[in-house]
Amino acid sequence: VAGDACSDQNPCTTDKCDTASGKCDHDPVADGPSAGAMDTLKDCRAPECVGGALMQVPSNADVPDDGNVCTADTCDNGTPKITNLSTTTSCGANLYCDGKGACVGCTNDNQCDDPGECKFATCENTQCKTNNTPADDSCAGNNICDGKGNCVECLTANDCSGGQICVNNGCTTSCSTGVKDGSETDVDCG
Repeated sequence: VAGDACSDQNPCTTDKCDTASGKCDHDPVADGPSAGAMDTLKDCRAPECVGGALMQVPSNADVPDDGNVCTADTCDNGTPKITNLSTTTSCGANLYCDGKGACVGCTNDNQCDDPGECKFATCENTQCKTNNTPADDSCAGNNICDGKGNCVECLTANDCSGGQICVNNGCTTSCSTGVKDGSETDVDCG
């Protein structure tokens, strides 16, 4: 028997022809990874020679990829393991993992951008929402929020000092604007 006639198509043996006996010998190669075997990629297993036989053995380096940015893909002794990432994990610009494998707008209020004075952000149904601070809450320069998202000097004359009145959310000593505004009951301080 000569040439490839002794090949057993096993990458885990060294094939040779014993010319004296005319028989084929198939000696096991050293145990370990097999360069000549086909491998199914990313299945947590790898082809390896064990005692002259080709086996699929656990390989924690042959990690699968489920394509989900909110999961960690690993191998556990030859078994694929998909773990959901925590709610603090960013998965894009202004996006966070929800702890259940989905990428969403937010999972808690502090992940939302600060909308500024007299407003606050909340995370509702995985989306950031801007809300107005209640009227009379303090804001910059000893002013108050108007409940509509604006920082103003006054809402009523009670917010002004020294006998001033509140006109168009500003304290003034005169109400000669020619229109009924602020807390006026008629045109110009009526």
